[in-house]
Amino acid sequence: MRDGPKEEFVGCGLLSSDGLAPHSMKRVDEPEVVRRTQGHLAEHDNYTRLVSRPVHGRGPDLKVRHRVTGHYFIVEAKGEGAGEATDAKMESMIAAVGQLTLRFTSHKGRHYGLAFPERWRQRALGKMTEPVVSLLRLHLFFVDSSGRVDHLKPTQIKKLVRISHGSD
Repeated sequence: MRDGPKEEFVGCGLLSSDGLAPHSMKRVDEPEVVRRTQGHLAEHDNYTRLVSRPVHGRGPDLKVRHRVTGHYFIVEAKGEGAGEATDAKMESMIAAVGQLTLRFTSHKGRHYGLAFPERWRQRALGKMTEPVVSLLRLHLFFVDSSGRVDHLKPTQIKKLVRISHGSD
C-alpha cells in the first residue's frame, strides 16, 4: 500500500482523490506531448506529419495528413509547466479548445484533436460537452510520463462525457 493521496478508479484511469494522476509521475511538457501524439498518429493511424511548430510559433501544434485518404488531423497540445497551479492547467485547456475552434472549418476531411498530459484526463473530460465533441469531430490524446499515448475517439469521448456529467 502506498502512502499519499487515496487512489481510486474514476471513469477510465487511476486517479488520486484530487482528480489528478498520482503525483509521483514525472512532468510531461508540451514538446513531448506533441512528439508522442505525432508518433502515435504515424504508427497507428497511417498519418504523416506536415507541420509541427515550435512551442511559441504560429499555427497548429501539429498538422498531419493521412497517407491514403488525404484527411487532415489538426491537434493543439498543452503540457505541464514546472510547479503549475490547477488554475493554470484550466487556462491551458481552455486556450487549447479556443485555438482549435479558431482553426475549425466544416470540411469533412478534417479531424481535430487536443493532446494533454495523462494527469489532466479527468479534468479535461469533465469540461467537454457532446456538442463540442460532435461539431469538431474531436479526438483526445493523453500522454503519460512513460510516453504512452491513449487516443480517445469522438464516440468514446461522448460516452465518457455522459458518464462524467451523470446523464447515462
